[in-house]
Amino acid sequence: MRSKAVLSSGDATYFTKLKTRFDRAAAVRADVMHGRPPTVDDYSFGFSFANELLKTSRYWPELSTSPKKINEHPEHLFHNIPTIIDDDPSEVLNNLPRVEYDDTGFVPRPKLEADLEADRK
Repeated sequence: MRSKAVLSSGDATYFTKLKTRFDRAAAVRADVMHGRPPTVDDYSFGFSFANELLKTSRYWPELSTSPKKINEHPEHLFHNIPTIIDDDPSEVLNNLPRVEYDDTGFVPRPKLEADLEADRK
């Protein structure tokens, strides 16, 4: 959006209308890249947003050809996905900053923890 001044008015309008959707897509991407499981809402948003983008293939030429390629040759879908087994395990597979918290999903439950500890004894 910083560069919309250099876009044609039609292009600037198009991207401005999609700004909130791009913001949501960025949040979903960050969740996925940090290992947080996507919600049903994230999946439905992703599919509906991708379908919306497919309607304007002049802006998204690669996205427009990808579904056709996948449907014609689904076995090729997994050939471009890097795996930790094949790669150096210390390699960083994204450029996101490290999380500043332990996102284990664990919610402290002192009474339950005490009961479990007592049962172990």
